[in-house]
Amino acid sequence: MALKMLEKVKNVEKLTLGGNFLHYLSLAEIRGVPFPMLKVKYLTLDTAIFRYVIPGLERVLQNSPDLKKLPVSARNYNTIPEKHLDDYLKRPGLDPDQCWRSKDGVDWNNSSWDVNSKHMVSLVELVLENTKSLDKIILLKFKYLFPPLFHTNNNVSIVQG
Repeated sequence: MALKMLEKVKNVEKLTLGGNFLHYLSLAEIRGVPFPMLKVKYLTLDTAIFRYVIPGLERVLQNSPDLKKLPVSARNYNTIPEKHLDDYLKRPGLDPDQCWRSKDGVDWNNSSWDVNSKHMVSLVELVLENTKSLDKIILLKFKYLFPPLFHTNNNVSIVQG
């Protein structure tokens, strides 16, 4: 159902995705369901940053070749408990620990309460690796300070708000 909704908005230029929607997209990504290509240029994320949103977020970024600006607003939680997501994967006999394992080797936090600056740097690196035309990442409500030159992409500015 989440992918049908994403299909309906694939031609919009501005899009906001919340954590629960990213949970559903992550489950779809883990199950290998194809995602539509998006024409979004301005994508706002309002979510907790932890392993349960990363697969869906990564696929959305990969399928958004025209993305220019990415504001990310931090939350400490999303409303779907992680246990429900793990239980959904167990039903068809999948191992949640294997399913949520990052493809790029990053050790993402299991809890939205355990976010630290290492995870935020990993998030920015994930964004940079999966976007082609991005100009700006805006990190809102993050209490972590980043070293000014922790990334090597000089075409993208990172702003903390």
